[in-house]
Amino acid sequence: NKTRDVSRFLNRLLGMNLNRQRYMFDYFVALLSSEINEAKTAGRYDVGIKNITGHNIEFIGTPRSFCFRGLDGRDERVALYSVKIDHGLSCEEAMKSYEEYEGTVVPTSSSQRGWNRRGVRYEAIKTGFYVDERPYLRGGKKVFLIINPGAHTDKCLVLRPNTGRKTVNKISYRETYNNLTRTNPDRAQRLWEREFELADLPYNQPYQFSCPGRHLETKVFAGKIVPVLAKLIKASGESVSTEYGSSSNKKNYSVVRVESSDAMKRDQLSQESAESSQGAETEMVDAKKGLVISHADPVEGEEDVGRGIARRMEKIGGCIFRGEIAKYRNDGGNQECDPPGTFFASFSNGAKLKMDAAQANKARKLYQKEVAKLVDAGMPEESASVTKFECCTDLASLKHTACEPILSAMEDQNPEQYEVNYEEKFSGKVPDSIVGLQFQDTTVAMSDVHGNSIDVEMWEKVLMNL
Repeated sequence: NKTRDVSRFLNRLLGMNLNRQRYMFDYFVALLSSEINEAKTAGRYDVGIKNITGHNIEFIGTPRSFCFRGLDGRDERVALYSVKIDHGLSCEEAMKSYEEYEGTVVPTSSSQRGWNRRGVRYEAIKTGFYVDERPYLRGGKKVFLIINPGAHTDKCLVLRPNTGRKTVNKISYRETYNNLTRTNPDRAQRLWEREFELADLPYNQPYQFSCPGRHLETKVFAGKIVPVLAKLIKASGESVSTEYGSSSNKKNYSVVRVESSDAMKRDQLSQESAESSQGAETEMVDAKKGLVISHADPVEGEEDVGRGIARRMEKIGGCIFRGEIAKYRNDGGNQECDPPGTFFASFSNGAKLKMDAAQANKARKLYQKEVAKLVDAGMPEESASVTKFECCTDLASLKHTACEPILSAMEDQNPEQYEVNYEEKFSGKVPDSIVGLQFQDTTVAMSDVHGNSIDVEMWEKVLMNL
């Protein structure tokens, strides 16, 4: 459809003089912004992958595993994870955000001042702590941290002890938060700590009017969901989007990335450890996974032939290929390295490369780290250290591990067992992070097998409709 071809439109603009280009492009941007705002208001805007953030995030229990396509996709398993999120923001984190912006001079513009729809003049938004002291708040005062990044954006940050960070349009902020009174940081800290403790409740248990608790439990479908993605979306009651949009008024799902707080802490410790430890210890501890990695001795030359190495392919999603040093030649090259000369390496993907001593040492360290990961997962060190990979032609020696269904042969005939008809026992470890499909945390009305009306959560509706 040529009327929807933005590339064609922008290409045609190049044929105009500069003044007309500017007017047409500004008009195009204004229309695009209007469409985006309308889509966001209606809940139809696709924000891509959304990171689930909070004071603390953890996976609860063992995930449920489903095989929705039977023998047609027996390795395509979808896991249903239970995720517990603490949306709160501690006083320490709030003060850190405040101090980051405290000394920043925020430029203002004429668009930051004006009149609201009631005819009241408003001033520029100032970064600082604010308090809602209206008398109907019987549980105590509500404290806010407002951060105005500057005139370059029409958004500002609103931080709360119970709900964390939220991005708000500046015009909406002035309409919604016009009853706040600015306060000093010392008083704000006391109020923040008190409200943070009061909010130590489930999300559906407010501690006072319009103040939900910090803790929320949600469900995320992850694993190989692409083959059944259309079925999952359709089972939720939403039409699958097409080139011309969806017939549904509001999306009831989003693609999310979940990383546990423990994993993020281990990542941070691992990074700090890598920066601080520069010595040549016999063994080093990888704080990220709790791995003990044998020290890789520096390469010396001919005696390194046959030793394992690894290489990270950044252009292929960060994949790591293993291999070995096939040959060493003291050809007079790379004189700045110790030892000089060239190492010839071959990898499991068929690639053959030349390396100097520094590159070979780096490849050796990565190889040792990969071996440690496999050993930590339960693989014997002898098998984890294999550098040559050959195809197995003895099919009888290959053992296929089939997952065990939850229901027995008789139980799966019961129509009331709709939810577990495709379920299998989960095997393996719970990962540190996942990317999956999250449906709205809402309750919807459904009918059971007897025609009775029942209230279920959205994720349960999906399982019932599959």
